[in-house]
Order: sequence, then structure tokens, then C-alpha cells
Amino acid sequence: MLFIALVFSLATFYGCPPNDKHGPCTDPQLQFWVDPSNYWMISPFKIGDSIKYRVYFKDKSQRSKYIYRNDAVFIMHDSSTIKVNVKNNDPDGNCNNYFIDNNRMINFTGPEKLRIQLDAEPLTDFDIFIRDRDFGIGTDQFNYHKVGWYDNIKIGGNNYQQVKYFIGLQVGGDISTYIDSTYCFYNLQYGILKMVINDTLIYERKLH
Repeated sequence: MLFIALVFSLATFYGCPPNDKHGPCTDPQLQFWVDPSNYWMISPFKIGDSIKYRVYFKDKSQRSKYIYRNDAVFIMHDSSTIKVNVKNNDPDGNCNNYFIDNNRMINFTGPEKLRIQLDAEPLTDFDIFIRDRDFGIGTDQFNYHKVGWYDNIKIGGNNYQQVKYFIGLQVGGDISTYIDSTYCFYNLQYGILKMVINDTLIYERKLH
């Protein structure tokens, strides 16, 4: 009986995956690319362009007043494609455990890390990463005018039209990682107009 149990254990360990009864998985690994029709979300950015911000921080010693700290300039360095492994939730359709998302990424040089990303999911997500925060919104949600949408808003002394507001979460987290006021204002003419991080730092677009 011990011998039979050992044989069964080895057969289970080295045998075929449960979704493929005929041998090791031979399905080609699935890959997906960003639909070029969604590039409109990153249209405000061109290689070599610079975006300037006034940075403010909250000084609790002065009744939580926001105090000017410095100017920050970010320059679009390049754009690239990064491969992201995504868990395959349909192993019967393709026996690989993961498929590859070829995400489109924009890299900036500046005083701190800033990047922008479009994923290759069927409902494409747009993300802005800075200071361990992920300001994210679906391209379909961006066009939804009933929530977080401003037809006209004043930011940094300038008036802007057609501005979308969306929240930021801790990178890799979900809605439970939302901390205080962490949000972004974005439009398709100028890109990132304002970012608030944990109700502590504010980045306001500086056009002149």
C-alpha cells in the first residue's frame, strides 16, 4: 500500500495540469496590447515637453495653512512598452497561469519619480504614479460627465474647461488604502492640472 501511495503521489506531482489532460501546457501565452484608439488619454504629452508645478505643503503650526515650498519641473523623457504578468482566470480557455499585458508607459525626469501608464485590458485604465500613489481611472469612466466632472474650474489662478477629478490610492492597494484627500484634476489639453496627496502636499500646474 505504501508503494501504491508513493506512485500516486509522484504521478500527481509530475502529472498533467488539471486543465490539460494530454500533457504539459502547449498553449501559446496570450498577449494583449493597448488599443491605439485609447491613446487620446495621453495626448497632452510629447517627448521633450516640460510640465511645471508649484508645490505646497500643509503647515499644521499655522492652522493647517498650505505654504509654498518650491517649483517642480517634469520633462517627458520617453515612452515605452512594459510587460506585466496578469493572472489567467480562464485556464480552460488557455492553460497558461498568466497572460501578458503590454502596457504603454510615459516616463518623466524631474525632482521625483513620475510616470503615466495605459494598461491593455479590454476596458483600458489610465494611471498616474507619484509618491507611492496611483491616481487611476478607466478611459470609459473619464468620459462620464455625471461624477467628478467640472465644465469650468479655477486652478493655480487659471480657468480650465472640461476637467475630470479622480482619487488616488496607495500603489498596489484598493479603495481601503485611500488616505484623506488624495486626488487629481486632469484634462485633455494640458494633462495633469493638480494633484493632492494625503491632504498634505499639493501640486498646482504652472503655465507661465
